[in-house]
Amino acid sequence: MEENPEAEFQNLFVTKIKERGLTLAKLSELSGIAMKHLQNLNAGRLDSLPAAPYLRGYLVKLGHILDFDGEAWLEKFRAHGLIRGSGPNDELPKNRFAREPLNKKIIGGIVLLIVLLYAGFRFSKILGRPTIEITYPENDLLIVQSKDFLVQGKAQDANELYISVGGGGDELIPIGESGLWQKTILLGPGDNTIRVRAKKFLGRETEVVRHIIFEEPASDKFAPNSSAPTPAPILIPSPTSTTGQ
Repeated sequence: MEENPEAEFQNLFVTKIKERGLTLAKLSELSGIAMKHLQNLNAGRLDSLPAAPYLRGYLVKLGHILDFDGEAWLEKFRAHGLIRGSGPNDELPKNRFAREPLNKKIIGGIVLLIVLLYAGFRFSKILGRPTIEITYPENDLLIVQSKDFLVQGKAQDANELYISVGGGGDELIPIGESGLWQKTILLGPGDNTIRVRAKKFLGRETEVVRHIIFEEPASDKFAPNSSAPTPAPILIPSPTSTTGQ
């Protein structure tokens, strides 16, 4: 009787699967072999399987799971000319559980999104509006009785900071590393309008206004004016003494 390795392997393959209570789907999951190749083995269609180098890997994996000698069956198939050699158009079988490389378009889109987010952040830093916080005085209106007054605050995203009192000109305020700043100003009598402006080289400005009313202490209002001329003393002639003749 003529030997038929193809039919023999088909019978062995079907029997082993039944003995272990497996299905082709479960076997595909265990081995990582595509369903179509298992179906071809199950139907005895060796001519529809990949070339020898790849078929060897299938038979060895299945041999470990179903308990048969995959190398021996490969040699038997080769001896009967039932498998084809590898050709230039053959591709390695894909592992269904291996991670596929990310599409270049997806990678490019992620990179573009990161660049846009960073550019938006930098745009706000460079061209946006700076912020000013005046920590003292906190209220918009304050009444004091001292001409020397200390203004304090914090500035963010500002390249330059200026302060002006009343109708006076702007005076540059140094900004510390953490954005903190302070400036002692000289108040005039009555209402003093304090304007603090933050600027960016390429951006917009922000201005905060405070009103500080300077009232002289009551003791100063009634103190003698030392600059007024001192009145000349009134000379009173002394009485003339008389002596008897």
